Amino acid sequence: MTTDQENTAEGTLDETQRRLKALLEAEVALLRQAFAKGMRRLVMAAVLLIIAILLVLVALNVLAGTAVATLVASGFAPIWAGLMLALGLVLTATVLLKFGASALSRAVHGVAQPVQSLGRDVQAMKAAYDEE
Repeated sequence: MTTDQENTAEGTLDETQRRLKALLEAEVALLRQAFAKGMRRLVMAAVLLIIAILLVLVALNVLAGTAVATLVASGFAPIWAGLMLALGLVLTATVLLKFGASALSRAVHGVAQPVQSLGRDVQAMKAAYDEE
């Protein structure tokens, strides 16, 4: 092999290494972006679940107040008002709980998928590098 061929081969190898490094850096940047997006979804899902839990606690408090009002009150109006409010809060909490659980599931999947993708890419690059 002549010196020119060695320099060309060395230059090609350096260029390949530089491009591989740039590809890995881009992949890591994409992974960070996907992770940040997944974390935002995860936080939103957690907030929805916390709100749902708080609404259930409020509904239970109203139901307890309704039970006390049943013993104390002689008319039906305060009882029905408390009961309707409590049922409305329970329905709202149920809807928020379902949305929160769904968002949590999507957020966890959204965080795990890019990590698995990066792992596959790294394995493919290792396999390609080992073949050379």
